[in-house]
Amino acid sequence: MIRTFIAISLLFFVLTFDLRTAAQKPAPNPNQWALLIGVSDYPGEIQDLRFASADARAIKELLISSAGIPEDHIRLLTDDGVGEAKATKQNIFAAVDQYLAPRVQPGHQVIVFLAGHGVVRGLGAEAQSYLLPVDTDAQTKESLERTAINLEELSRKLSSLKAAQFTVFFDACREDPFPGRGLKGNTLTDVTARLLNWVSNRPQQQSRTEPPTSVIFYACQIGERAYENAQLQHGVFTYYILRGLRELADRPDGRVEAGRLAGYLRENVSRWAREQSKIAVEQNPTMVASEVRGPVLVARITPLSTKVPVLSNAAGVMLNTSPEGALISINGQQAGRGPLHKELSPSQYTIRAEAPGFQPTETKVNVIAGYQQEVTINLQPVAGSPSYEKGLQFEKQQLWPQAIASYEQALRDDPNSTATYERLSQVYVKNGRYQEAIALLTTASQKFPDNAALLARRSRARSSLAASDDQPLSLPSSAPEPQPSAPQPEEESGKKSKKGKKSKKSDTEEAVESEVKEEKSGKSGKKSGGKSGKKNSGKENPDTGARAITTGAIGEQSNTTQSGGKDASLIAEAIRDAELAIQKNPNLADAHLALGFACLANPASLDRALAAFVRASTIAPEEAEAYFGVGSVYRQKQQYQQAVPQLKKAIALRPDYYEAQRELAYCYHAMGNTDQAIKQYQVASSYRGKTKDSGEVAANNLALATLYKKKGDEVGGAEGEEYKKASKAYEDDAKEEEPSLKKASKKLAVAGVAKLIQNYLSPDTRKVMDDNRDEKATPVLKVGKVPINIASPKDGKSPINIKVPLGGKSSKDNKAPKGSKSPINIGIPLGGKSSKDAKDNKAPQDNKAPKTSKSPINIRVPIGSKSSKDSKAPTNNKAPKDSKAPSDNKAPKDTKPTIRATPKVEIQLKKPLQ
Repeated sequence: MIRTFIAISLLFFVLTFDLRTAAQKPAPNPNQWALLIGVSDYPGEIQDLRFASADARAIKELLISSAGIPEDHIRLLTDDGVGEAKATKQNIFAAVDQYLAPRVQPGHQVIVFLAGHGVVRGLGAEAQSYLLPVDTDAQTKESLERTAINLEELSRKLSSLKAAQFTVFFDACREDPFPGRGLKGNTLTDVTARLLNWVSNRPQQQSRTEPPTSVIFYACQIGERAYENAQLQHGVFTYYILRGLRELADRPDGRVEAGRLAGYLRENVSRWAREQSKIAVEQNPTMVASEVRGPVLVARITPLSTKVPVLSNAAGVMLNTSPEGALISINGQQAGRGPLHKELSPSQYTIRAEAPGFQPTETKVNVIAGYQQEVTINLQPVAGSPSYEKGLQFEKQQLWPQAIASYEQALRDDPNSTATYERLSQVYVKNGRYQEAIALLTTASQKFPDNAALLARRSRARSSLAASDDQPLSLPSSAPEPQPSAPQPEEESGKKSKKGKKSKKSDTEEAVESEVKEEKSGKSGKKSGGKSGKKNSGKENPDTGARAITTGAIGEQSNTTQSGGKDASLIAEAIRDAELAIQKNPNLADAHLALGFACLANPASLDRALAAFVRASTIAPEEAEAYFGVGSVYRQKQQYQQAVPQLKKAIALRPDYYEAQRELAYCYHAMGNTDQAIKQYQVASSYRGKTKDSGEVAANNLALATLYKKKGDEVGGAEGEEYKKASKAYEDDAKEEEPSLKKASKKLAVAGVAKLIQNYLSPDTRKVMDDNRDEKATPVLKVGKVPINIASPKDGKSPINIKVPLGGKSSKDNKAPKGSKSPINIGIPLGGKSSKDAKDNKAPQDNKAPKTSKSPINIRVPIGSKSSKDSKAPTNNKAPKDSKAPSDNKAPKDTKPTIRATPKVEIQLKKPLQ
């Protein structure tokens, strides 16, 4: 009996042990596949990473040991792999085409892990993102792009797989790929985020009942970089992926859901960056999901977690529309225009999108706790012609020449299609063809005189044309810098087109021309200049005017604007168009926005611009452009504290709003907030797909270079040297984008931050700036046929010597005619009133000096004989005692522009990463 009892007990113990052991083993999961890539050791001059290949190996081990994925379902490629396992470009593409493609079936799930270096090349729609394999050739820009893995191509290959779900982990935003660049990070860009979202690229010919679910985990936010850590022996992001999968394995089956993993990564990686990193950094992982129909399973992990942590339930949705700019409503309430970001409570929502010429489209979206979803609503045209539908498809692919040709053909097929006028004018503006957009919208306004939206759109096109001379501040986000082939502006929209035909003027056109004539006649009290070259004389801060121009070294600007001549005419017409649109529809937010942007082009009209933008925001509270406009006005008024919350609101509504990101960086820079300025410039620079202006990108990099140099000087020691290396790296990047730095210096001057960077430029860059100054130190202002060369003093106190040759032609050395006897010196007070001796010698209105200065301007006019080198001015025209200006019109070589005092920010930093 006892023996029987012992035997039964032993049998029960063995069975129980076997059951417990079996419970610890993961159930096989034949429906999951994985492609894991990690590259640490790079050839040539590319900076090596420490843990990228180790990260990929650790992910493979976890998937096999705890997730039940068979080893033959995983393809691992690393820099130290052998044969097909080596992470070369050819092997990586073969892993998709030859390994996964024949095996992945409908209903299967694919996990992709990418760790290594990633880089972005190009700007705007041409920008491309690359992953660097082990055989990358980085000797030249061309060889790097040829041998690196284009993520768009990788996306297309993955999109051809039959999987029902993709889960992607992207940890390739780490150290700068090239050595000796200090703390300069390799940040995540919008281009990388855009190209990895391959769900929208899924081939349409594949038969399927519903599109696949896509969940993409990024190691950081756009503008941030991901970090490695020697203590963790991993990339920080990957380390917490490994921990999170184990700690979140919930009962009864060890499920780890994507939303919970996203919350875990966000909280733990961000906390590490704040508390454990050796330098002051930020790293905030993000997750973007699309086609979500419920909680998304990442994996089933065993053993189960003993205590699943409680996480935040943040949820939100990014709503995109095709075409962009459609009006979005959520549960019947207008929410704004796409793209639009909204934080929503978990629930089901009805999203409706509307646009002129398109059928209203509705879709249901399940907002789930922990998920940041991306939803794209594709609108179908209302009985459009085949050419029109082709144009929509080309526009969606950003194939602009084909889109324009298709829309133009559609307009020939149906000259009365309002939708075609709308789309074609939009595409013209996006490609900088503003004059063509204006002509097209003029024709449309004649056909549809009661359409206020067309007038508002024409106003925006005119404002963009007036501001298109490398002036970014008043440009709307939809209007990139014009191409060199863009047509030149015409003074009046009624003039002959390229074919020589005059368009018939409508009542609207005549009203516009009447308004322009009133502006030119001086009824408003301001001279517009026209062909005489005279310019708007409205008051303006020379460091902050939206239309100010630089005339000397960086930071020096004319006290005039470019609001004269054709620009003034365009601005007046833009204002009149907006006013007419408001008269026709006072509740049209686009009309008030158009008025705001038109007034923003003239610094004298900033108050009116502010009122228009505020009105637009009250009509459409979710319109990001309205808050951007308010913030831009406050920034130009140097009211930075008021500008910041407005710009933040615009960014909250539309995170990819590049112009708002850039304006916010200017504000922080001008306020002396070094750390915030650095972060914001990095974010702005990371939106490379939103600007095609290389000068503007160069300006952002130049600002970062000087801020890092300032930081290095403050910190000192070894840490300071790392900051200074980063400064040099950003300078190099600025010169790579724009070798002359002319546009960059001009943009920083217009932004009002140029004077803040001068002391922190390297000698090489300062020389480039000096060369720019020398080229434009003596601008020529044409008055009739007599050129006047003006050399402006930098201290505002010394007299300005103006040499005016009377013969109508000036020689290089400014010599007087042979018959000249002696020069006539005319002293003109700078306060704007002429002295008794110079009543008949008033300076042109556009050449007035600042009112605060009281020194005279000495003008030497040769009469009939050569003037000797030692000729002296009359005693009554001597410069003040404190003047240090030389007697001639040349500034001494060692003269430096005055610098606005910058508040010093003391920030205690930690030691560098180990």
